[in-house]
Amino acid sequence: MKESLKLFFSFIAFCLGLNFVYFGLLSKLFDLRVVVANLVAKTLHTFLWWNTSVDGFTILLNSKSVINVINECTGIFSMTIFASIVLAYDTTLRNKVWGLIIGVPTLFCLAILRLSLTTLLVVKYPTMLHLSHDYLFQIFLLIFVIVLFVLWHDIVVEKKSSIRKYTILFAEFIVLTTALFLIWTQIATHYAYLVLTTTIILLNNVTLNYSEPQLFLLGMVTCIPSFLALVAITPEIRWKRKLGFIGIGLGLIFAFRVFLELLYVFYECNQSVLMDFMVSFISGPIRIALPLVIWMGFVYYSKNTKL
Repeated sequence: MKESLKLFFSFIAFCLGLNFVYFGLLSKLFDLRVVVANLVAKTLHTFLWWNTSVDGFTILLNSKSVINVINECTGIFSMTIFASIVLAYDTTLRNKVWGLIIGVPTLFCLAILRLSLTTLLVVKYPTMLHLSHDYLFQIFLLIFVIVLFVLWHDIVVEKKSSIRKYTILFAEFIVLTTALFLIWTQIATHYAYLVLTTTIILLNNVTLNYSEPQLFLLGMVTCIPSFLALVAITPEIRWKRKLGFIGIGLGLIFAFRVFLELLYVFYECNQSVLMDFMVSFISGPIRIALPLVIWMGFVYYSKNTKL
């Protein structure tokens, strides 16, 4: 348990530090949104022959605005999450350097591909945009972070490789996450209602008004399906332990979601630079990384205790 907590808090420290370095320092020297917008425009022009251009961090098609590139679109959160996990992990400096050299550029390229596909959907299939951008792309973003970490851990750190094993686990994760995602659509509204009811109780006299469609959308933005899939496919750990940890993990995810709603309310009342950074940090990298970090703690703890 001590090692798991050490890994968790080291990850949080590195994640907070890397985000502060970028948003507090580097973003003043260059804006990654502009870089990504230009790369996406060039990608669409090269492969689809579209007449694309860029105005700041807005992608234009035939001089008309198509999509605005925000920080979440640049891949900065997935890159800082992966880098933080690698830096926090107990291994040699050489292994960490190799992880950063391979993983960070790969995630950046995936961010360019993801935004290119998003722009294509905006133009050709706008009705599919919400489902793909808000839900499916978020799932696959987590998948790639997990896959890169597992590959780095086993091939670089542990010096072992089993392509067949990874292929099977990857396929299991895709299938199970998709199935759980579909099941979750039936309970998302109830989950969001429970989150908001808890938030209202904690806030006392504050009222939060959401329609049923808004509750559904709020409930769908969750990492629960991917977390359940991660724990379920983890090999060499008994289901009795898995079920116990699923209960703990769901409690932590629910508590985090309530905390996030409370943070949104406080942010509306106090829109300072510090609050803006904290909201972006917690709702961005921490929300995406939460299932992965909890799962890593589970695996780390299970391997160091009697199964």
